[in-house]
Formats: sequence, C-alpha cells, structure tokens
Amino acid sequence: MSSVMTVNPETRRRESSLSESQESSRLAEQPLVSICISAYNVEQYFPATLASVLNQTYANIEVIILDNGSTDGTAEVIGSLSDPRVRAVQVMPNIGGYQGMNRAVSYARGDFIAVYHSDDIYEPTIVEKEVAYLQNHPDVGAVFTLDHYMDEDGKIFGKMTMPKLFEGRQSLTYDDVFRYTKTRSSAVRRS
Repeated sequence: MSSVMTVNPETRRRESSLSESQESSRLAEQPLVSICISAYNVEQYFPATLASVLNQTYANIEVIILDNGSTDGTAEVIGSLSDPRVRAVQVMPNIGGYQGMNRAVSYARGDFIAVYHSDDIYEPTIVEKEVAYLQNHPDVGAVFTLDHYMDEDGKIFGKMTMPKLFEGRQSLTYDDVFRYTKTRSSAVRRS
C-alpha cells in the first residue's frame, strides 16, 4: 500500500505555513492514532524507528513506548525524547513480547491503534494511508502491511509478498488473515 501513493509537495508546503490555531483546528478534525511500541534492547535501531514514527505526514498521533525491561541503552534513547506526543513507560523485569505490546496498547487513547515494532523503519505516509483506508472502508476492522527486509546498513534485500490466494482482493476476512500471523505492523479500529 505504501508504495503506490506519493505526497504532493505543495500540500506539505501549505501545511507547514498554517498558523497555530489553524493547526489545532486541523488536528481536531483528524482522529487520534495511538502508535504503540514495545521495546527491548534496541538501542542500536530505536533512534531510526522513532524518527520514522515521529516524522509521519499524519499529524494527530500519540506514541506510546513501553521499555520492556531493557538492559542496554534503550531507556536512555527514550529519555532523550522531548516530543509532547510521546508517552513512555518502563517495566522491570521484561514481561515478554506479547504482554509488553498488550500493556502498551492498554495506554492508548486514540480512535485507531497502530501496533509498530521497535526495530522497523516506517514510510512517512503509513499512518495517513492506514487511517484513510479504514475511514473509507467502515466495514474493515484492521489493515496490515507487507515488509521490505533491510540489513544492518539499511540496504533492502527482499520483501514479503501477498499469498497468491489473496492477490487482487480488496479485503480479507478474519479467517484469511490470521492464518498468516507473521505480519509486522498493523492498525486497528477501536471497538
């Protein structure tokens, strides 16, 4: 989904010149998206992840970071953030991957909840596209992404593909999706 749309540079220029009251009004019109990230010992990768999340074209986000018992410098990376959209929680000891993500999600206040990972880099329009799809398809409860695989130097060396069974389909059922649980990120509608 993220490779088929581009952001109009003129729109970005117009948005950057909005007054503070215009910006507040624009945010009020957008549903809040809670981006939830559970992090464990990702000091090396987390700055790039956070930069990609905080530089989204969709403005009305809150980022909930759960430091899941990290023993490296992950807590320092999180502590260096001064962005008011970020809320951080630390748990000790590590409570496990799924429990950590569930705890992060429990703090979400958004109309939409995005589950993102602490060692991934996100395209700048991912939130915008996920929200637009969910808003335009009220019968759809969640969206998922397909990954590109990247080495430690940032070089892309492969990608995840849609099973042939699903090619060309606009949406999938619950049973379709949860046969393939290796998806890396998702956004869901709050019920």
